[in-house]
Amino acid sequence: SRLLHELPGLRAVAGRLAHPPSPGELDALLHPFSTLALAVLYYAEPAAANAVAQYIYVLRPQRPPLNGRDLQRLGIAPGPQIGRLLAELRRAYLDGTVTSREEAEQWVRHAE
Repeated sequence: SRLLHELPGLRAVAGRLAHPPSPGELDALLHPFSTLALAVLYYAEPAAANAVAQYIYVLRPQRPPLNGRDLQRLGIAPGPQIGRLLAELRRAYLDGTVTSREEAEQWVRHAE
């Protein structure tokens, strides 16, 4: 099952959650895991429980001000660069570096 494949990665991440990283880094660490794997981590590693709960209830539902279509409208060609920029923009948004659509557009232009 998927959970069995995720367990080694969960073990590797668990130790980094006792002292929570920035919101953007926390999101990047936990994004690859299924909800079931996160629930296992929440209950199996009490030191990681607060970070897992913050990710599930606060960070995961948030959406940055721009999506892939917006990036294309800003002149970014379709391809892997869009995915990379969206991931970096999400991190900047969750960390509070980018807080509005205008700031996000400036950020994208600068990041190219």
